[in-house]
Amino acid sequence: MKSISLFLITLLFITSCTSCKEDDPTTPVNSCVGGKGGAVTFQVKTIHHSREIKGCTIYIKYNAQEFPGENASNYDYVFKADDSLSISYTDSMKCGNYYVFATGIDSLLLPPNNVVKGGLPINITQVQDTVKFSLYVTEGD
Repeated sequence: MKSISLFLITLLFITSCTSCKEDDPTTPVNSCVGGKGGAVTFQVKTIHHSREIKGCTIYIKYNAQEFPGENASNYDYVFKADDSLSISYTDSMKCGNYYVFATGIDSLLLPPNNVVKGGLPINITQVQDTVKFSLYVTEGD
């Protein structure tokens, strides 16, 4: 009987040691990882000074808060807004960090100074709903 008790205590100790896993302090318990596959819709309004800019191309980098540059290959998702709208939509996004960059044409400016662009880091904590934000673009230097 003593050997069975010792066996059960040893088994319980081994099970309790292997079943618990220490939390990784670098990862929040309820962390969000940006990307497609969620239930969040981005509604992006592009603005140059006080004018709405229609038909911008929107570039989205997942899990980023720093500007990744202007090269489209640096982004995870790129799409062009309707030429008649200054508001663009993308759905099925997850909560998380994103860098959103836009380029467009301000029709009131003369080429080559009519190209406007700008970016914005965003953090989405919602897991569903529409997130509305304005993205200000400028002629740049």
